[in-house]
Amino acid sequence: MATEVTLSIGPLRSLQTWKFKLTKPENLKHLPVTASSHFHSNISSADTAAARIQSGYRSHKIRGLYKTISSVHQEANRAQSTIQRQETVDAIRSDEKERLRMNETLMSLLLRLDSVPGSDPTIREARRKVSRRIVGMQEVLDSISEAKDENQWYDDEGGLCTGKKRWRKRLCSIVKKNLEK
Repeated sequence: MATEVTLSIGPLRSLQTWKFKLTKPENLKHLPVTASSHFHSNISSADTAAARIQSGYRSHKIRGLYKTISSVHQEANRAQSTIQRQETVDAIRSDEKERLRMNETLMSLLLRLDSVPGSDPTIREARRKVSRRIVGMQEVLDSISEAKDENQWYDDEGGLCTGKKRWRKRLCSIVKKNLEK
């Protein structure tokens, strides 16, 4: 038993026309339907093109935002290495202007991060990671500036401890407090 079928697809039924003969095997209860790979409508190709353009634009935007976050991260690395130097610690403790300058540097980095929109989850996560690191550096800076008043130690001879000797004494006092608890 053979049946001839004409199939026309398209807005005016003139884009694609197929003719085929269908035969039903006696042991088959339903006909398998397969899609033809030769059929492409104008609508789907326009949608595909639009999706590719939008995807490329989003990728371009994300790369630009990630470059901004990366540059802030590099500047945070430089600020951290500056804060970790002993000369900077001493300058922050002795000079209020130096502390304000370092605070302003860290705040400007945070403001640059705030200008990055967090529309993409990876961008949000990267921005959050760098901002937490900068806030941590601000806390370290605040603790250094607070330590200038309360942590001036005197050695056994009555002289003021400075530099490594002072940090060693501070570490010993912290350990003693923890052992007493």
